[in-house]
This record gives sequence, structure tokens and C-alpha cells, in this order.
Amino acid sequence: DGVDFDWEHPATSNQTDNYTLLIEELRAATDSTFDNFLITMAIPAGNWSGQHYDLTALEPLVDWFNVMTYDYHGTWTTHAGHNSPLYSSPSNDPDGSCHTSINYILNTRHLDPTKVNLGLAFYGKEFGASAINGASTGGHITYQYNDVIGFLDQGWNYHWDDVANNPYLQNPEMTRLITYDDPNSIALKCEYARTRELGGVLIWALGQDFISGDEVLLEAIRNYATPLEKFSSIPDDIQILVNYPNPFNPNTTIVYSLLERSLVKLTIYDIQGRRIAKLYDGAQAPGWYDLGWNGVDLLGNPVSTGVYFAQLRTGHSNKTIKMLFTK
Repeated sequence: DGVDFDWEHPATSNQTDNYTLLIEELRAATDSTFDNFLITMAIPAGNWSGQHYDLTALEPLVDWFNVMTYDYHGTWTTHAGHNSPLYSSPSNDPDGSCHTSINYILNTRHLDPTKVNLGLAFYGKEFGASAINGASTGGHITYQYNDVIGFLDQGWNYHWDDVANNPYLQNPEMTRLITYDDPNSIALKCEYARTRELGGVLIWALGQDFISGDEVLLEAIRNYATPLEKFSSIPDDIQILVNYPNPFNPNTTIVYSLLERSLVKLTIYDIQGRRIAKLYDGAQAPGWYDLGWNGVDLLGNPVSTGVYFAQLRTGHSNKTIKMLFTK
């Protein structure tokens, strides 16, 4: 369908000019030869190397700019920061975040947001540190998401950074951290891309979330994006039930469709089969619906970390999905 460019990075004015000339020549050649030939380009998430890209000249030539919003911390930083924080943590962290990078791309470099894709990392980094944002060593060890999950079976503890909107793992001895993205943070970044009216998201790299036949991070993107696309259409299939984000903390949205007017019960159960929450009980017309659950039980108490089931019952069907609540 086209060509993707990933030069990391031009570093002189001569290289900047020649890179632009290359894209200009390719665009002219493909426009005269092909229909809908795509030219896409990976670009830096900040000015340190981004200054060497003539984005003003490149914008009319390139279909998508894939912003590499990851690798914010590593061997080059002195603290154990997140690999791809949605927001800077702490808020004055000079190493930046997805948010500061998108502001740079849209507000300083003035790219059309519909041509900009937000980078999603399917991997994480390990640091020698006792606390998130604390003094650290390391940052050179990289784990794919499907490797990171294995550390939970080894007794590592899951934590959520409410400032960064990202998770991290800590070993029992509190000497090592792994900063990474999970389905919850991926869904939040998809929501951020939507609110900033970006073209979409990009992934580095496909397959790094493959676990026992499932691609859980890719599924988190699909669960987020698919319901939004379908809300404006008339349901044309059997009742479906999905939620996003999943895992979640504390809020998730459950989406389902009805083909005909039905009596509907949407109920949350725990893994022991006990009823935890009742989200809806009544009649609904055909169409798409989304109902939120805030992670509290029938008495208004926050639920514990664990697996929960959302059950949709109508007069003709019974659908159930599994959800994971994390703290």
C-alpha cells in the first residue's frame, strides 16, 4: 500500500534538506503512477531530534506521522521513570510524556492532528530502583509485554501510577521495577488520541503481546475502537457484550446491542458467582447501549482486585464476559 520511513535521525541541515527532497521526489513519482499510494513516517516525540525534520515541508507529502511516544526513560536517565507515560510523573519531569509530545507536535510544529498517530508501546523496561521516579540504575533491559506478565507469577507486585496513567511492577525485595503498558493504559491512550482528534495510534511492536493464542493489548485497542464506530449504526448481528478498558481501575464501560425491544438485565458477579452490582433491569429498544461500572458493590463499597463477570440477560439470550479489576 505504500512506504514507511524511519530514519533515527537526521542530524544536520544537509540531511534535513535531503530527507525532504527524497520524500518530494517519491511523492511526485507515486502520484503519477499509483492511486492512493501511502507515504508514512516515524518522527521523534520531542525537539532534541525533532528539530532536524522539516515538518512544514513534509506535511503535504506524508499521509501519516507516527509519533514515537515511548522510550522516555532508560539508561540515559537517572531515575526509574515510565517507558511511555501518558502524562509526566512527576508533573515537572523534564523527560516528558505522550501528552507533552503531542503538544509539541500539534502546538509547536503545527501538524494536522488527523495525520498524527500516537505511539503505543507493547514492551517495557527494567530499572534497578526502590520506587517509581526514584534514583535508578539500568534501563537497558527491555521486556515484551508477554514477558512482563510472567513476573506476576514470580511474586512481583502490580502498581498503578495515577499521575502517569500507567502501571509498573516491583519485585518483592523492592530493588527492581518494570515500567510498561497494560490493557488499561492502552485504552486510556486510545481515549486520549480520540479527544485530541488524532488520526489514530501506532504499535511498536505487533506480536509482543501474544499470550496463549490471544493478543491482549491489540484486543484492548479493538475493544475501545469498535464500539465507538458502531454506535451510529443499526445492529446487524446477535447481541454482543464488550467492555473497555479491561483490565480497569476503577471505571469501565460495557457495550452491548439489541436487535429488538427486550427486557434487559445487566448484572455483575464475582468469581464465586455472587451478585456484586446491578447496572440495569428494564425494557430497552433496539440499538447500541453503553453502561458504566465504577467498581463498587451493591452497598457502595469498592471491590477487591480480581476477576468479575458482566452478564447480559434478555428474553432470548444470555451473554457473559470476563473483566479484570486491578488496584
